[in-house]
Amino acid sequence: MVLDRGGLKITAFEVDHAPIRPAFGYRVDYGGRSVVLSGDTRVSQNLIRHAQGVDLLVHEVASPESFQRAGVRPERAKPVVEHHVTPEQAGEVLPRQTQGSRSIPTLSCPTRVSKI
Repeated sequence: MVLDRGGLKITAFEVDHAPIRPAFGYRVDYGGRSVVLSGDTRVSQNLIRHAQGVDLLVHEVASPESFQRAGVRPERAKPVVEHHVTPEQAGEVLPRQTQGSRSIPTLSCPTRVSKI
């Protein structure tokens, strides 16, 4: 628990971003509503557990095509994409994570080729 004050509860939980550890997602509950922010993660059972019954899941995704369009060589993009959820995985996993609630995939894409 990060914060529990005045009806606002914020919970941090670990997600799978190996080999980078720790990595966290967050659940915010207030006024009978809830949202989960995935943070940087692969498909994560702990994220699925914390997202059960939420009103909204905001989930990070990484698209191999966006790296290609930015001019990133495939061998440089592959290890980055491997630590994230792809759009295809998001289409499979997001409905299970939210059990019919709303979900928003957010796209991670490179803006500077020199940093990747």
